[in-house]
Amino acid sequence: MTLRKAEFIDMRLRVFYSYLNAFTGFARADRIVWKLIVINPISKARVPPIKKTIGLMLIR
Repeated sequence: MTLRKAEFIDMRLRVFYSYLNAFTGFARADRIVWKLIVINPISKARVPPIKKTIGLMLIR
């Protein structure tokens, strides 16, 4: 069996598209998991107390 050039190119594009599609799916899933992992510690982080600040005083 001999593949014609067009069939060979079509086959390579299908394989490339398949890998690209899988990589995109993994990247999206990874980003969702990363958001879930990062949001949890950020929401639990302690808020620093507000410093006692004195407003500007006018001196003549």
